[in-house]
Amino acid sequence: MLGISRSFQSTVSALCYSIIRQNCQPVDLAEDFPHNEVVGFVLGQHRRMPDFLRLPVALLTLIFDLWGILRGGALFHRQPHAVRWRQIESWKNSSSTSTCSSSVSRLFTLSTMMR
Repeated sequence: MLGISRSFQSTVSALCYSIIRQNCQPVDLAEDFPHNEVVGFVLGQHRRMPDFLRLPVALLTLIFDLWGILRGGALFHRQPHAVRWRQIESWKNSSSTSTCSSSVSRLFTLSTMMR
């Protein structure tokens, strides 16, 4: 179970980092690096979800991570930003993955709120 939890956290982190990188101004790493705060916020929101939502969201996130093997040859969270971003965009724009793409859209909304 620990491996699943670690994969979930790594995937959430990779999603947040890519969304921030794509949509926000670059930050001076020496002065401020808010990315980890955003990841902590998203993970905290997940922890506070009702039980009946927490597991499905985690499973969809892990499926998204595994989907990276088909799209880019490696788990989503282990890919470079450009490959991750293509996967995010493909899920966001795909009607066949509308449930998952709406989850990705929610992450976009969260990252926009954190600006």
